[in-house]
Amino acid sequence: YLKKLLTEYITEDGKIVNTGQKSSCVLVNFIQLMDMTKEKLTDEVAQQIHSCVHIIVKYGSEEQKRIFNKILKSDQPRHMSFFFRQLQNLVSSLALDG
Repeated sequence: YLKKLLTEYITEDGKIVNTGQKSSCVLVNFIQLMDMTKEKLTDEVAQQIHSCVHIIVKYGSEEQKRIFNKILKSDQPRHMSFFFRQLQNLVSSLALDG
């Protein structure tokens, strides 16, 4: 039980962080950032989205990943080149992890 419990936490900047909460907060941030891209997709926003992608992939629950994928699919036509870059980054990250 304790081993499973401990896998749900990480240390980050000297603090103990619940990975489920972290990915939930990042998912909300991702949704807000995607809404911002309706106006303009800047490099700064793209970098923030990229950070969200890595955290959700690494720590997100199956439900959070499902929501994330649904958002990506619904917004894909508007920012095809951005999503293609994100997909390339994600694939290369997964290749390094596996």
